[in-house]
Amino acid sequence: MQWLTADIVFDGYKFHSNLYLQVDASGEIVQLKDSTPNEAYKKHNGLLMPGMINAHCHLELSHTKGLIEEKTGLSTFLQNVSKKMLQKVEDTLIQKAQQVADAQMCKNGIVAVGDICNTTKSIEVKQASKIKYFNFIECIAIRETDSVKRFADYKKVFDEFRKAALPASLVLHTPYTCNEGMYKLVNEHSNFISIHNQESEAENLLFERKEGSFDAFYEYFGLDKNEIIQKKSCKSSFENSKRLLSAGSKKLFVHNTFTRKDDFTFIDKNDWFCFCPKANLYIEDQLPDILLFTHIQERLVLGTDSLASNDSLNILAEAKSIQDNFPDIPLNKILQWATSNGAKLFGLEDTLGSFEVGKSPSFVVVEDFDLKNERLLGTDVLVV
Repeated sequence: MQWLTADIVFDGYKFHSNLYLQVDASGEIVQLKDSTPNEAYKKHNGLLMPGMINAHCHLELSHTKGLIEEKTGLSTFLQNVSKKMLQKVEDTLIQKAQQVADAQMCKNGIVAVGDICNTTKSIEVKQASKIKYFNFIECIAIRETDSVKRFADYKKVFDEFRKAALPASLVLHTPYTCNEGMYKLVNEHSNFISIHNQESEAENLLFERKEGSFDAFYEYFGLDKNEIIQKKSCKSSFENSKRLLSAGSKKLFVHNTFTRKDDFTFIDKNDWFCFCPKANLYIEDQLPDILLFTHIQERLVLGTDSLASNDSLNILAEAKSIQDNFPDIPLNKILQWATSNGAKLFGLEDTLGSFEVGKSPSFVVVEDFDLKNERLLGTDVLVV
């Protein structure tokens, strides 16, 4: 048994100036006290908080770090990623890059990850990892005639993850790369669906006016945008997804960079929203209007996106980016998105996300912290 505390403690919901945690050898919290314990205790400098949840990552893209040009806009970014993925890279190099990225996330205090998967190449790394991975098997089909065959291929990937005893769900890539037939197939097989949402203004323009920079995207891949938008015109990409997604499923909308106030008309209690601010700046040089979302505080989470669109996989860096760009949002709210909210999203709240008796959430110290103003000064952590 040991007692832990710090100058300030964040419990997954709020800050405490006096909170002591008794932890057993396995890392489980046995007791909480708001007064000094009789036994010896270890006091850390700065902030003590639970391990963090990365709700959106692409571990498979780890080998592309530093290879994709910044601030090109989403259409060009996707074309560049496709070119890199089509280049032949030895599996050993891909595996090594994933191992390094996984280790980096552990070092950065991340204890669970929602990871986008297009292949089975990350299974071995995840089986050996300390991190709990939930695997989103991403489905893509622009042509209606491709839906059934492509879905069958993705289902094989899903089956391999389940065979490896790794939790998984079949999900959608984006509104502009999934036709209505693919939405229908995913709806029939999944009750937890992730989808990239409104990552660029061009995505909204596509569904509103059938125009925008995605014309170049479809032309590059030799595809017809009318396969996506021919059946119904919508006011936004989000409205289109809500029209097609099953109302009863849990849905994680990722990025939301160009989500607008009008879109909130379509939100329901099963909708969660993930922000990846550093990736948004990397690709579009634009941030979501996060203040629009603060009234649904309990269903907001944070992600890093991939190393194709970020220089690190560090959730605290994402939190600091929001803190620095949206000073009106209290830091405890942002850290809740990174901890207890993320745990609830993935059904891990019995063990992770907050400091409560019976949980084993991991313990992260942030020494570079402004105690007076409750602000992050740095993003390096110590996992204790």
